Order: sequence, then structure tokens, then C-alpha cells
Amino acid sequence: MPFTGTVRAEMKYFDPTNAENLEAFPGTFSGIMNGQTTAFESYGFISAKFFDNAKADSPLKLAPGKTAELKAPIPWALLANAPATIPLWYYDEVQGTWIAEGTATKVGNTYEGEVSHFTYWNFDHPITVSDQSTLQGYVKWDSANGAPVVGAQLVATGVDYAGYTRVYTDNDGYFSISVKANAQVRLRAYLGQNSTAANSPIINTPAGGQSNTVSTLVMTDDSFILQGRILNSDNTPFASGWGDINKSVTGEQYGSFSTDAEGYFSARIYSNGSKAAVSVTFTTGYHGNRKYSNPVSFTEPAIGQVLTITNPIIVGDGGMISAICKDNNGNLITNAWVNFMQEGGGGQQEMFTETDSSGVMVISGAPNSVLNNVRASTYFNETSYISQNTFTLSFPTAGQTTNLGVITFIVNNSPVKK
Repeated sequence: MPFTGTVRAEMKYFDPTNAENLEAFPGTFSGIMNGQTTAFESYGFISAKFFDNAKADSPLKLAPGKTAELKAPIPWALLANAPATIPLWYYDEVQGTWIAEGTATKVGNTYEGEVSHFTYWNFDHPITVSDQSTLQGYVKWDSANGAPVVGAQLVATGVDYAGYTRVYTDNDGYFSISVKANAQVRLRAYLGQNSTAANSPIINTPAGGQSNTVSTLVMTDDSFILQGRILNSDNTPFASGWGDINKSVTGEQYGSFSTDAEGYFSARIYSNGSKAAVSVTFTTGYHGNRKYSNPVSFTEPAIGQVLTITNPIIVGDGGMISAICKDNNGNLITNAWVNFMQEGGGGQQEMFTETDSSGVMVISGAPNSVLNNVRASTYFNETSYISQNTFTLSFPTAGQTTNLGVITFIVNNSPVKK
């Protein structure tokens, strides 16, 4: 029977060109299409679930024969080569794999399609067998002549395509992994909670069907574990969620986290071992539904150690900034995604939102935080734009909104890939 009441939406978009998001990717970058298993490269994936707000465990479903529109931005780094249509894939939790179902169409800088149920959905372009090649090599401890790293997880992540493949090293530390041919990848090796990744430089992959041996990957420990508990503003656990950890002053990405049913998290933080004093903000949610903590300060422990934040971390509403987006001829930029990045920032968190039919956008940020030297970009009517000037985003206190006025955009003749 039709549902009436308040719906709780749990939605998040993942940009596959952001390496942090690959940690949240279900399964591998392959799935079943027309009964055959095929590798694919992703142009973005979404988690979409809806619940009866009055009941904690009450997932809502679409009525039989009904569909919902799925719309997601295409990452800027992939926009130029994004195909006009692309298969849609959903993650089958029972089979533990992706299943192709339906297609999405490129509309401006977004993909749009229709889905018949709520779950993880992925916009993926298949990679055929003739487009694959092989990289092989070894993972060692401390030096290229060190002891083999047995059972390390070896991940090949596309640089000029959005996808990855994964294998494990054998008793000799040896691996052989399939990758997209005639492309660029990075290799990364992981092993256990108290050791950290070995990273390769960018590797040019061989032609289809060919194999190359790569330089030995050397693993060293350069991380620590940060753990604690996250609560909502009403002191209930932030249960089974995820989010980002950013430096409070610069907005630079510091790490990411996921919580269990009681709101506890354990996050691996990569460090240079300097035992620096840091202040970070925990951010949850997506777009206008983001929640933020107050700054949390601590001194980094030694590499390989565990730091527990003893007081619960409370997340709540952010401050909001509104603005009207226009081109330099005064025309409204409507129903378009707008990205914000600090110029010269060196890894700050990307922020984005969408304008409405009146060209109005609203973006949220950590309460009372300030981001300087921000440049906005958008793609509208098949044209790439950037803001005419850089500006400052000064977010107000929690729940309040500041009006930035008009952001004027000019044509960007040489778009910068993110």
C-alpha cells in the first residue's frame, strides 16, 4: 500500500576520481552484463536508500511498475570523454557483484537514468577483454631486496580512467594483475591494520594482451589509527554512516571514516611521523544534508600507534551560504552543478551543489569556518564556465544562512581537470 509519513533519505554520491571514495566502493570494478563478467570503469556511483522516519529499520521500496529518476554529476576529469549513454549497474548484495540494468544518458555535465529499486547504483563503461593487459611484480618489506610481503592486497587504480582491479600477493610477494591496456595506473599495496600502503609512480600499461614487469613495491609504516565515537546532536549514535575528516583551518582532507551501529569509528591516518598538533572537523552526509562537528584538537601519536578521542564527537547542522549564479551577460545559470575549490590549496576538500530553476544555489560548511581564494566552476548549456573572480566563503553559525550575492561566471576556454 502507498506510504504516507515522513521519509528519511540516506543518499551519498561518490566521485571515483577521488581515491578516498574507492575505500567505500562495494565489490570490485567488474560486474555481470548479459550473463558475462566484464571489467568496467566508473563515471560515478551513488548509494540511495529511503526509510520510514518513525521506524529505524523500515526500508521503503518503489511500487511495482514505478521508477525513480537517478541523476549524478560526471567528474570533471572524466567529462571530456564521457560517452553519450552509459550502462547503469546495481550492487547485488546477495551475489556480491554488480549487475547491469538499464542505461543513463549524458545531459550537460550529468548522467540521468531511471531505476526501479533503491541500492548502490553505478554509472560504468565496460572494458572489453581486448582492452586489458597485465602488470606483474613483487611487494617487499623495507627495500627491494627485503623479505616478501605475503597476502598483501594489491590494487591498480586508473589515472586516466575511473576503475580499479585487485589481487593478493603469494608466498613470494609476487602479484599479477589485469589493467586497462594503453592507459595509466598507480599500484598500491596494503596489509593489515598496522602497516600502510606501498605506492608506485604512474605506470603506462602495455597494449592489449601484453604483460609488463614493474619495479618492486616497498612497504613501510607511515600511519596511525584514530578512533572514537560520533553522535548526532540529539546524542543518538551516528550509526552505520561515513564521512570525511578535514583540517579545520585549511579544509585539507585528513582522512575518512565509517561508523558501526553504535557510532564508533577507527580511521587510518597517514602521517609524516612529526607528532604534530592538529585540529580537525568531522563531516558527514552529502550536499545540503551535511553535518559538521566542532573542531577536534589532538597531537598525532607515533607511527603505528592508536589514538582514542575519549569525548564523543557531536555532529550537527552547518552554516549555509546562498548565491545567485549568472554568466557575464547576466543570464541565469539554472539547474547546473557548481563546484568550489581553493586555488593553490593543495588537496582541500571539494565542495559542490546545484542551482535551482532561478539560478539560486545553497552550500553548507562547518559553522564559522572560512575558506579563502575559492574559485567556482560549472558546466551549463554545453559550455564550461569558471567564476570571474576568486572569493571567500565565510560560513555563519550553525543553521544560519549568509547571502553571497551574485557569482558571475565567464567561459573557461581551458578547463582545469580536478
